[in-house]
Amino acid sequence: MLASFRTWRDRAIAGLMLYCGLRSTEVLTLNVADVDIGGRWVSVIGKGDRQRRVPLDTDVASVIQVYLLAERPESSEQRLFLVAKGPNRGGGLTAAGLRTIFRYHRGITGIVAGHPHALRHTFGTALTEAGVDLAVMQALLGHAHVDTTARYVHLAPAHVKPSSMPHAAASAPSNNLHAAYLDYLQQTGRGNRPYWHAARVFFDRWSDPQRWAAEPLEVRLAADAHTRPIITFLILHQGLRPGYDYLLERKLSTFWRELADSPLAAGVERFMAAAEELGFSMRVRLATGSQVPARLLIQAGRPLEQLTLADLEEFTTACAARSTRTGKDHRHYLSAISNAHRVLFHLGIIDTLPKMSGPVPFAERLAEVSEPIRATMIAYLERKRATCQPKTVSALATRLKHFGLFLAHIDPELTSIAELDRQRHIEPYLAFLVDAVNPKNGEIITVADRSRRVIALTGFLTDITEWGWEQAPARKLIFRDDNPKLPQMLPRYLPVDADRRLTEELRDRPGNALAACALRLQRACGLRIGELLDLELDCVHQVPEHGSWLKIGLGKLETERMAPLDEEILDLIDRIIQLRTHGRPMPHPRYRRPAQFLFTHHGRRLGQGAVRAELDRAARQAGLGHITSHQLRHTYATALVNAGVSLQALMALLGHASAEMSLRYGRLFDTTVRAEHERALDLTKQQARTPARGRAHLPLADITGGKDWKDTPLIKSRMAGGFCLRAPAQGACSGRLLRAPAQGACTYANICEHCPSFHAEPSSLPVLAAQRVDAEALAHDAENRGWIAEAERHRRLIARLDHLISEAQAG
Repeated sequence: MLASFRTWRDRAIAGLMLYCGLRSTEVLTLNVADVDIGGRWVSVIGKGDRQRRVPLDTDVASVIQVYLLAERPESSEQRLFLVAKGPNRGGGLTAAGLRTIFRYHRGITGIVAGHPHALRHTFGTALTEAGVDLAVMQALLGHAHVDTTARYVHLAPAHVKPSSMPHAAASAPSNNLHAAYLDYLQQTGRGNRPYWHAARVFFDRWSDPQRWAAEPLEVRLAADAHTRPIITFLILHQGLRPGYDYLLERKLSTFWRELADSPLAAGVERFMAAAEELGFSMRVRLATGSQVPARLLIQAGRPLEQLTLADLEEFTTACAARSTRTGKDHRHYLSAISNAHRVLFHLGIIDTLPKMSGPVPFAERLAEVSEPIRATMIAYLERKRATCQPKTVSALATRLKHFGLFLAHIDPELTSIAELDRQRHIEPYLAFLVDAVNPKNGEIITVADRSRRVIALTGFLTDITEWGWEQAPARKLIFRDDNPKLPQMLPRYLPVDADRRLTEELRDRPGNALAACALRLQRACGLRIGELLDLELDCVHQVPEHGSWLKIGLGKLETERMAPLDEEILDLIDRIIQLRTHGRPMPHPRYRRPAQFLFTHHGRRLGQGAVRAELDRAARQAGLGHITSHQLRHTYATALVNAGVSLQALMALLGHASAEMSLRYGRLFDTTVRAEHERALDLTKQQARTPARGRAHLPLADITGGKDWKDTPLIKSRMAGGFCLRAPAQGACSGRLLRAPAQGACTYANICEHCPSFHAEPSSLPVLAAQRVDAEALAHDAENRGWIAEAERHRRLIARLDHLISEAQAG
């Protein structure tokens, strides 16, 4: 009967009953944590809530391990055995479900006595036949009284081989495949009369199994439970190719169980080993291995080393055909095909990587533009492909499409760009852009987006005029003042505190370790995200007597540059090399040569999407707002300016082509501007006969009302040499009781105490102790006012002061 159990779950259940003596209720109430596969023990809660530990058979442990890795549904349920299919998939297996399983196997095997408890009886009988002491048996079976154990165990009759088997084999037709199948059943300890009868019927009808493979799919899928093992045997051991349509309708769990002894095993094992080297998880390896390479090897009829790109394309076509035929989604197959393609590339079997989905063809993107206008725009875009980057041409297509749609709406009779009129077409379009809506977010487009659309249209009309196209307008239609003036924004750098919190989150609690390291390297070297992900494995150069340098390849402005590295950044790059997955060199997008990239995982390059997702996660966890990766470059440049780096050095480090680009950072904290401002302010104060030096004192008594400053309803911070008061109303308030003041404390409050470079001396102990006392009082005051975030800030300061005090006391 055990041979009829086909799933890992059912075999594990039967194994626990037969080889561990568990009751059916004990099996059903097992949790995943109750099974110690490494130590080979099972913790069981039996009748009367009596707990016992039962040794776990090695074979049963292996079956449970495979079930957990390859078959158990994803679920938050703690139970070990779950429902595998149907509306209750992922829920705990019930007693009724277990009875249904055994009822089914009793029916197909004809073993009337095949009940769950009979397996426990068999276990007890085996213990008795082995001469196991009755007390030990009582402990293993979980009985409260030894008398129960004595009554419970029955000696079973000796097992004899069914006498009908030789007769069945002797009466089989003289067909080599038929005889081989019967031998296979006998070797694997399976088979009964229904199996032998199904084999006779199958080989009588299809003496050449490949004729069965030519039958319609409905006929091939009509095979019953006794006939399917024949087909599995022929596929795995006799080279039967059943067709992708059949393989896609069959779950390969039975193939997977019997694969180890088949000629396909070596190819699948090599594929799985390569997938592991590329960093794929066990779950993804098993899913990909069963979905793609196993089916490819079966249908192609060739070893793994001889698979071709055409085999992958044929399988992809079969998946699409199945989706069309059945209406079932096949995206999971496409993902597995992409994974398999990458593994085969890194094994050197296929010479190309999977193609990423490229831009939509121009004709499709501009389909809603009127035909005469569309043809001119498409011809222009095709011409620009010869001299511009693909992303630049794609952006032009999007912006010209907006103009084309506008023309189709206001003047559907327009037949050529040459007929454009400024008053009828251009000026209405410029006015339309003021209120145009971004379809992605439903908001009015930005001034920068308006400017880009106008620039794209201007370039289009200017180019076709200079090229002498017959579709070009007769006169100039767009002028300099038509382009909206852009606001002169300062670079969006991160404040010191935000920069520190984000760095700590990326360093100490990464979600995607490789992406987190990439962001830290971008922050440390001021790279653009494209430059970052294009770094090659040999990007670090040692220059004698000049230290280590990072070679940054062709970037946005088609220039290379070098950036200096310190020991901390070198350690970070060493960590990245440990995290990346090794593989075959991949084509470089700019140099058009194979290259080993620094950031690779799962057989492909780290994508911008993964980096941005990790940045979003880290910013959210650090309590920061939305941050873009380019802000890390701004933060790097701002730090250099604040440190007094020259404009020439700043241009070289950032890879700017003009001084104007770098001067944007120089305007942030211009020391000359500050010095001139303070000189003028001193002169103004002297003329007004007011003190020129020092700072006016705040009327503290008026602010506190004569009370202790620690009791005022203000945002308070205690520093080592004094205190800081800040009004809650300094930020916008919703008008109702808040959990914390709207704006909160100053960003730099107690920043020195929290700095890892800050150290306290023994002479500072009285100051630190006084500061701690006041911080404790401020924490209680904030809690009483319901300012939870403020209270937590003071508590963090107290914890830091405790550390500093301990450090100072230790000398």
